[in-house]
Amino acid sequence: MNTTLLRQNAFQLELDAKLQRKDAHIAIIGLGYVGLPLAIGIAESGFTVTGFDVSSSKIDSLAKGVSYIEDVNSSRIQNPQFKATNQVSALESADVYVICVPTPLNEYHEPNVDYIVSAMSTLLPTFKEGNMVILESTTYPGTTTELVANVLEEKGFVVGENAFVGYSPERVDPRNKNYTLHNTAKVVSGETPVCLELVKAFYATFIEEPVPVSSTRVAEFTKLYENTFRSVNIALVNEMTTLAEAMELPIHEALTAAYTKPYGIMPFYPGPGVGGHCIPIDPLYLNWKLKEKGMQSRLISLADEINCGMPNYVVSRVADILNDAQKSVKGANITLLGMSYKPNVGDWRESPSLNVANLLRSKGANLRLVDPHVQHCVMEDGSSIVCDTNLSIENVDSADVIVLLTQHDAFQYALLEVPNSPPVLNCQKPLANLSNQVLL
Repeated sequence: MNTTLLRQNAFQLELDAKLQRKDAHIAIIGLGYVGLPLAIGIAESGFTVTGFDVSSSKIDSLAKGVSYIEDVNSSRIQNPQFKATNQVSALESADVYVICVPTPLNEYHEPNVDYIVSAMSTLLPTFKEGNMVILESTTYPGTTTELVANVLEEKGFVVGENAFVGYSPERVDPRNKNYTLHNTAKVVSGETPVCLELVKAFYATFIEEPVPVSSTRVAEFTKLYENTFRSVNIALVNEMTTLAEAMELPIHEALTAAYTKPYGIMPFYPGPGVGGHCIPIDPLYLNWKLKEKGMQSRLISLADEINCGMPNYVVSRVADILNDAQKSVKGANITLLGMSYKPNVGDWRESPSLNVANLLRSKGANLRLVDPHVQHCVMEDGSSIVCDTNLSIENVDSADVIVLLTQHDAFQYALLEVPNSPPVLNCQKPLANLSNQVLL
């Protein structure tokens, strides 16, 4: 056996043994909606975990034992296996680094991978022979090779021999009580076969079903496909909604009937657009990458156009309701229910509700925002509007129209139907026993 193979086997065997014994030190870079739940979940499985984030406010909150992520109860933060820090020196004993940083779009709607570059710069001074880096951030095919593996090679490491690199796209569905970190199948990949074995071994220690694929590029593409699938199907049902209105057809009755078919179809429902960090962004990462090949996905572009147009459609429906009452949008009192991008969470990143609010405000409407999970929203002009945390009789009585944008379980929907209550434009699924609702 040659020297290179012996060294490769030695590093591989040592890291694998640490993983099986759960005495490897795990460092999570980025403690947001992906990184913090992952860090706590790994710590609860028995590993020592250091969470690193540049945000002093996050570190201070965690030091006080207070979680800022709804899916992570504050009591779990106090796990002695977990420590949060913004000090790079705390990463010196790490064996495995997992990068969970944002990958937004820039002002030109192109991928912004600056956070990944910054994460690598942070960990490099403490990276040693035999260590492993896994990227979880959603990104375009080739990122792991270009921004992780190649960077390590430039520093003198040999990926697959004395350094290991992998990619495992995050699969986080906030507030989902059925599918959690531990029982959601997880795609895993590596830059080399040895890397793949170690990445798989790592995730197998705390996840029930690691799903290996042949390369990091395949894993990166898999994640983009998952969210492109959702984006395109949401766009389809949104477009069908506008067409059904033009034909004076009840779209929800048609959908309910269609979804009784037990095969060949799955339920999607119309809404005010798409939000969060995934669906509005991830398909555009794929389209950007396709441009390198002189191609583009017409479906991705069209789906983005349709979904981005839904807030305008909602506002046009609000205007129609007010016109029927011989009122205009300008000067109207409008209550918006639900500012986060999905039910029962406080994340309003890329929320279509915010787009609806900005459009109505630009037309002179007087807005009242209600959301039990969101404290305030920052408008496009930089101003901030505080959200009422509870739906109240005052919210209803003072409104000319109510727009239900996100159906939180905490809302007392019975309050929407009181004597002389205004019409409710319901931009989600129909609510039973609400006679004054107007469906999108």
